[in-house]
Amino acid sequence: MAAEVVWIRLFTPTLGTMVYAFAMILGLYLGATYLGSQFYRRLKSTQQGVTGILFALLALSVVLPLLICDPRLPIFYYFRVLSILPFSFIVGWITPMVLDGVAQGDPDRAGVGYAINIAGCVFGPLVSGFVLLPLLGERYTLLAYALPWIVVSLRPRSAIAPPAVTGKRRPCGNRCWFLQLHWY
Repeated sequence: MAAEVVWIRLFTPTLGTMVYAFAMILGLYLGATYLGSQFYRRLKSTQQGVTGILFALLALSVVLPLLICDPRLPIFYYFRVLSILPFSFIVGWITPMVLDGVAQGDPDRAGVGYAINIAGCVFGPLVSGFVLLPLLGERYTLLAYALPWIVVSLRPRSAIAPPAVTGKRRPCGNRCWFLQLHWY
């Protein structure tokens, strides 16, 4: 959600007004996120969990709109906004994967995961709009969003997976890991 705030500011000169930019970005984001979650659900039994390659692709997809928005590129203006589709699709793919890993069939843990997701969806745009964009601008904000995913993608697989939870105690490790994913 925080990236959407940056995208609106990034694509408004291309798309005309902020209303059109917001509507187009929201529609594309929701549609690609839905397709990504459907993709995960179809391949759920064959997947091994979140991998470093997925996080590397996520980092690349965060900066893709930044690269495509360069006015020197001979791309029709309205096609530039399509550069948000890879990020949205990957987030739609990773989100249910992470929720399934955190919940492990326990509805209480799934509820906590969704609550943390909502907190990230609220605080992410606020931090993006009121702190990062005024301080860093669009380009460096997107680069700052890509940096954690680059770091996470370089870690070994065992360090990427959320820790297993036993019993009814839910350590902060699961919640913080999930919040990190949805802060962006």
